[in-house]
Amino acid sequence: LNKPLHNLSTPTTTDLLQLIESEMKDVVNSIDVSLNPIISYHLGWQDENGIPTNNTKADHTLGLACLLTCISLGGDPQKALPASVSVEMIRGFCEIHDDVQNGMPKRSGKNAVWWIWGPAQAINVGDGMHALSRLALFRLQFNDTSAEIISQAAQLLDKATIQLCDGRFKELEHQERIDITVEDYINMASSKTGALLSCSMQLGALLASVKEKQLKALDLCGKNIGIVLQIKEDLAHIWETQDDDFGKDNVVLNKNKLLPIAYALETADVHLKRQIGDIYFKRVLDPNDVLKIRDLLDSIGVKQQCESIANQYMNQAKEAIFNSGTQPKGNKLLSELVNFLLNS
Repeated sequence: LNKPLHNLSTPTTTDLLQLIESEMKDVVNSIDVSLNPIISYHLGWQDENGIPTNNTKADHTLGLACLLTCISLGGDPQKALPASVSVEMIRGFCEIHDDVQNGMPKRSGKNAVWWIWGPAQAINVGDGMHALSRLALFRLQFNDTSAEIISQAAQLLDKATIQLCDGRFKELEHQERIDITVEDYINMASSKTGALLSCSMQLGALLASVKEKQLKALDLCGKNIGIVLQIKEDLAHIWETQDDDFGKDNVVLNKNKLLPIAYALETADVHLKRQIGDIYFKRVLDPNDVLKIRDLLDSIGVKQQCESIANQYMNQAKEAIFNSGTQPKGNKLLSELVNFLLNS
């Protein structure tokens, strides 16, 4: 992320990251509450004892998507900065709650908030970050943004948050079922991973004063990118995790129906489906079960099929840009942004 994008080199992504980080700190510090040290811990600004740390791993991909979309469409990234921070705060809210829901003791290589302060306080901190996202968004008024645009931005953010929560609801619901189809999975991923990315791009476009047609195109584009990113994450959980680490991979052990699993349950023969079903009907999975599932998936070439599905949605994300009615220069910059997000 420290490299400038080819055509978006002024300002560089490093410049934009610094703007986002500074604005986030301003938002958090604007409210003097007991939650602040824990929020700062989650965001990487200090350790659990309150000692400042160097937040070198912050990527703020959602915030960058907002600002880079705004730049691509001829807008001023400084004007869109509060919106970029609002989606980053929603991301933090979701991360903290996800760790509680999935029982994940680690987040980005360090202890999760709930692991240190307990699930109940983690929920309070997550809810606090949700409220901060709204406060961040209303800072648009200081950039001479009209009340009408701020209202529209708030609606985009709230609708995306509801979709995001619905996607996570579906993901948890899928854990106890073995009749999940690829379509079920795509609908879940579009909401769970695509909603906030779509919102980020739409907010950037809204603050660049684009037409409604372009907002709809960016909605579709962002959701398709989210689907691709979710598929890539799923493939990594099964095929890139080292065998010795499967015992730590709660995403698989929690019976999440990743795309490879959904694809096999929908397309495999009865014998293989029964083998997968026998594993998932166990009360608790162990690392050996995950290795067995991987072997079963390999036997019918599931990984290659899922990669093909990811490519289809990648192409749809790019097509949405070219069908948006944006001027050629904007199309080129947005296409570059799509490639950037897909490889971030």
